[in-house]
Amino acid sequence: MAKHEISKTFCILPWVQIATNTTGYLRLCCSSTPGKNILTHENRKLHVNKDKSILKLQNSNMINDIRSKMLKGERIDICTRCYREESASGQSPRTGWNNKFQKHITTQIENTSDDGSLKEFKPLYIDLRLGNLCNLKCRMCNPYSSKKWIEDWNQVQGTALQIQDIDYLNRIEWFKDDSTWDHLSQLSLSLEEIYFTGGEPFLIHQHLKLLKFLVEAGKASKIKLKYNTNATTLPEKLPPLWHHFKRVTLNVSIDGVGKVNDYIRNPSDWNVTKDILNKFDRLATDHKHIFVNIHSTVQVYNINYLTDIYDYLSGFKSINPEPFLNILNHPEYLNIKNLPIDFKLSVKESMLTWLNAKDPNADISQHSLNKVIQYMLKDDWSHKLNELKKYTFNLDARRGEDLKHINPELFQLLDA
Repeated sequence: MAKHEISKTFCILPWVQIATNTTGYLRLCCSSTPGKNILTHENRKLHVNKDKSILKLQNSNMINDIRSKMLKGERIDICTRCYREESASGQSPRTGWNNKFQKHITTQIENTSDDGSLKEFKPLYIDLRLGNLCNLKCRMCNPYSSKKWIEDWNQVQGTALQIQDIDYLNRIEWFKDDSTWDHLSQLSLSLEEIYFTGGEPFLIHQHLKLLKFLVEAGKASKIKLKYNTNATTLPEKLPPLWHHFKRVTLNVSIDGVGKVNDYIRNPSDWNVTKDILNKFDRLATDHKHIFVNIHSTVQVYNINYLTDIYDYLSGFKSINPEPFLNILNHPEYLNIKNLPIDFKLSVKESMLTWLNAKDPNADISQHSLNKVIQYMLKDDWSHKLNELKKYTFNLDARRGEDLKHINPELFQLLDA
């Protein structure tokens, strides 16, 4: 393959990344289809604790086949999300990663054998989902990402968790094993970036062992750190360690303002969230290598309130005023494609009115809200509305909440 010539399905991540899910199993990436994206070799799932030879891991049957197909321009079944988003707007996580690691693409292609295997593997990026320890139980989440979901799950889902499932979900603690961090420390010497999420990574104090290792090894100044956090806590020991690293990015999950955020991200308290956001803002103001971004999961519960987030962020000094809009892909019944066309058109009109008022001379076509509109209108999944209605009202009853007081327009639609 000629220099810089890449296929339309090429994604750099299978060449440069190690990614886990919350249970410690290795997966293709965070955007690939859940439940189908665990890497296997000879029909055995690969685990970060059990499989220590990382070169062998990165040359497993499954990932070699994926790389080979990508180089040929073939579509990968578990990459549906990226193809779907590219079809609507031309952009996706895949295109973003290729841009991020563009300087490595030619070298990595040359490092690839005909069967898709790598001659050498030095990871540049590690994506660590540190178990399911979390203090929230967000509406779009599940017990594999938050233990707090376990009891509610059996009450609102048609398929209940069995006793053995509950026991397993309560014992996802691979991140507590010292050998895990010893192993990851040795893999970290070639890294450009580490991504910590969970669960809630600020509750997982074991990850400080890796940070301390990198500081003591003299590698920290060359490595970027990235966190996904829910704006409920900030451990005192973390900021002093962050000062040693090249860059620290806090991606803060906020899905609405006030009661909308608390409804989606139960049992968050907006007063606590505001306090933590102010702390993050001061950190970013005082330390120029710390950056704070808001990540909003775009879903049926907040699609008609997204502009409130933009308005709220305009009041900070150093937090990025433009939220990153992460379109929810799973569970599908919370996807914005489910909304009927009249509701979608009303949302579109409201968003465009807001955009025009914000800056009448701006190119609206390039705004992230317009990309959301394009995605929303691309397909009609309104046949899933009954599933959405059942889920919403069952969860409301379980948690003592009421959509009517949070999002009256959506309530009226579902209650019809």
